[in-house]
Amino acid sequence: MTVPVKDDSAAAFAAFSDDSDVVTITADDGSGYTWDTRIESTIATACTMAGRNLTRDEWTEAFGERPYEKTCP
Repeated sequence: MTVPVKDDSAAAFAAFSDDSDVVTITADDGSGYTWDTRIESTIATACTMAGRNLTRDEWTEAFGERPYEKTCP
């Protein structure tokens, strides 16, 4: 499925793979990227970008009273 995306800054197209795990986004200028939407991949990417686990304050903001857990391997 391909979906046109438009906001004030640029137009783009987003398309999911047949198995719906990967979305590819292409902008007007020809630039683009792919994003693996599987939860394991999303967590790994977030951990790589942050380089650390969530702090307890960040955890509480995101998950309320749920007991704190290590977020990154």
